[in-house]
Amino acid sequence: MKSDTMKYSKSTTFIVLFAGFLLLYYLTSFSKVPFGDCMGFVIDFERAKWITSITSMSHFLYVNTGILLHQIFPNISSIEIGRMISVFSSAICISLIYLLLCEFGKNKKIAFWLSVAFGLGFTFWRNAANLEVYTFNAIFALLFYLFLVKSLKTGTLKYYLFTGISLGIGFTSHIQNIMLLPILFAVPILFYKQHRFKTVLPLLISLLCLGIIFGVNHIQNQASNQVLSSDSKWVRETFTKDFSQYLKDILKAAGYLVYNVWFLIYFIFSGFLSLFHKDKKLSIILFVSILFNLGFATFYAATDNYNYFIISYIVLFIYIYQGILENKIRWLSFKYLKFGILLFPLFYFVSYKIADNTSFGKEFHESKAYKGGLKYYMLPWLNNNVGILEFTIRGKTAPEDISWMTQPANEYIERTKHKYSREELEKQ
Repeated sequence: MKSDTMKYSKSTTFIVLFAGFLLLYYLTSFSKVPFGDCMGFVIDFERAKWITSITSMSHFLYVNTGILLHQIFPNISSIEIGRMISVFSSAICISLIYLLLCEFGKNKKIAFWLSVAFGLGFTFWRNAANLEVYTFNAIFALLFYLFLVKSLKTGTLKYYLFTGISLGIGFTSHIQNIMLLPILFAVPILFYKQHRFKTVLPLLISLLCLGIIFGVNHIQNQASNQVLSSDSKWVRETFTKDFSQYLKDILKAAGYLVYNVWFLIYFIFSGFLSLFHKDKKLSIILFVSILFNLGFATFYAATDNYNYFIISYIVLFIYIYQGILENKIRWLSFKYLKFGILLFPLFYFVSYKIADNTSFGKEFHESKAYKGGLKYYMLPWLNNNVGILEFTIRGKTAPEDISWMTQPANEYIERTKHKYSREELEKQ
């Protein structure tokens, strides 16, 4: 691989990536509040009732951030507050993954283009265009990985401290971040001889934050098990599947991966082997982190479980970066690959068109037509989407239970009907 020829500094590239993806995500953001958890978050912002307990379902930091912004900018609707959080946090993530990739090599050009690829990946782009918690949460996962890698490479005390703090704060954003905790048990085992007591600090800080969370909930008479679990049907169904269902989950996860990284998938395997050869200890740390998150995302029985793969994809892009750095296959030269990255949107559109012309695709489209059909599931952008408010106001029905979506929608309609006409609400 030739030496890096990218002439811009990291800080300049950070700003360029942020500005570029901020614009892209804003232009492709939802036209109407989508289905899923979106309306629940909107009504949380609208109620302006601070979340004081930290449970697996409360999304303490995300919801309170939305409430705070709504109070600072009272003339901006709660829907636009949600859009603002999604778009800004997503754009920041793209810049952060660029900084993370730069920790693994000196080729800033490859780091730049892979950051673009990450930002154009279906799962991340869809969440950036949506009103959801997952890209907001990804900020803390990226900071955790960035500081962890800096810690292990330099042994600097402040980076070890920031590693623990990032994960501790991340617990209040989304409980999925608990899946990163096992890495911190492995760090002192592998790196204690090099960095001594500093290797234990991230684990101690994270456990302290977790203890504070349990303490805060205990004071409010919240059951301690609500921090890490819930009684939702998704949790129950996760542990009651038969073997064939678990196998289908694995195949579905593989399908998600192919749809997100397309031709870059080859470099995941070569990059993993390359990193293991160059730095076995760091490679083991990263592998442990992805093992728990992939397992959770793959088998969790939520209908939108593709969202939970974002943290795993962070590590996979590290492998892809390593794989490209060590690539010896001429026809896979990066000067060709970067053009393929720019074709990601075309890949989604062509895939959608092909699926739309199959009998299975048509059948699937009909079954999900109430929220946009096949387009909703295969195109990451959400321009001109079907909205939950429009669906609720017109009294439409779905072939599945979506009362958990329509209930907050009805509450929002009641709360805002003095400000908006029926027609205006349908367009939100």
